[in-house]
Amino acid sequence: MPYLHEIVEHLGTDLKPWSPWNDQKVLVTGVHISELAEPTRFLEGGELLLSTGLQLTNSDFDVDEYIRNLHAFGIAGFGFGLGPYFEEVPEHLARACSAVGLPLFVVPTPTPFQTINEVFWKLQMQAQNAELLSTLDRQSALIQSSASDQPITAVLSELATMGN
Repeated sequence: MPYLHEIVEHLGTDLKPWSPWNDQKVLVTGVHISELAEPTRFLEGGELLLSTGLQLTNSDFDVDEYIRNLHAFGIAGFGFGLGPYFEEVPEHLARACSAVGLPLFVVPTPTPFQTINEVFWKLQMQAQNAELLSTLDRQSALIQSSASDQPITAVLSELATMGN
């Protein structure tokens, strides 16, 4: 799985941190787009949630509770898309994210949310390919060890290095 900082770095100005942010250990399990007032029933945790803020246009909508729930659920970050409803990030949204420590990102106009999704999947595929190549290298090393002059010692030695 890619880290949030990797996605942000790859996207450059298409996904900008709202405030200074430097957490290198946040894994992203997926990118999800939702305008629902309670999207967590459709999530598993760890997602980068993207929204244009449609729910914030309702004057009865409790932004603080919404963000607290997202954070408590384990959302990796919140990407706010500018354009259709807001030309800038609403201050009450920024305050709510800051209060609970939920990373807030700006998706500027005209960046489509699909661009962010594509970067996530590109990074996900790179990670999976690296894991596959590593597994194949380990299998190849075991096969070569088993064909050596002292296969038991060589295989055990190779297995010992794989645990690291």
